[in-house]
Amino acid sequence: MEEQVVRSRRNISARTRLCVALIVFCFGLVCVVQAVNIYLRIENLHVTDERDYLMLQLWNLYNYTTSGWVYFKGSMYHNSSTNQNWDESRKYCQQRGADLIIINNVQEQKFATDTFGQGKWIGLSDLEQEGVWRWVDDSLLNTSGNRPGFRVDGELVEQASSLQSPDHREYHRATSAPPGR
Repeated sequence: MEEQVVRSRRNISARTRLCVALIVFCFGLVCVVQAVNIYLRIENLHVTDERDYLMLQLWNLYNYTTSGWVYFKGSMYHNSSTNQNWDESRKYCQQRGADLIIINNVQEQKFATDTFGQGKWIGLSDLEQEGVWRWVDDSLLNTSGNRPGFRVDGELVEQASSLQSPDHREYHRATSAPPGR
């Protein structure tokens, strides 16, 4: 009888250990599943935020293009319909949440000229200091050739403040681009 009690205790003890191990394993599995669930919910929030952001960008793009703005490589551009001087043109752009265009590369210069033609004000001036050319974002004109077409050799820079040919005119239409490009 004693032998049966010992054997019975061993079986209970072995069963207990097996049950405890199974409970610990299941608890660990539940923890892993919950961690994956939390991770996926967080990722879903990021995807939802990104989707909402993209929908807003798409809506803004739609609103811009239906009101006369043109899209080019991540930026929107607008051409005014009235002739104004540089200051008036800049105010026109700023009233629309934009500023006069800053030409960053040859492709953008070609796009602006091909799309809007010549005789358009751009965001380049020497208003603060004669002969020191600055863009409307306060960056200096790079004369090393990074922005081709804008060289410092007399009249060419004077004409660089607008998209135009050498026959300089007093009034131009504004070519705007929203800030933060």
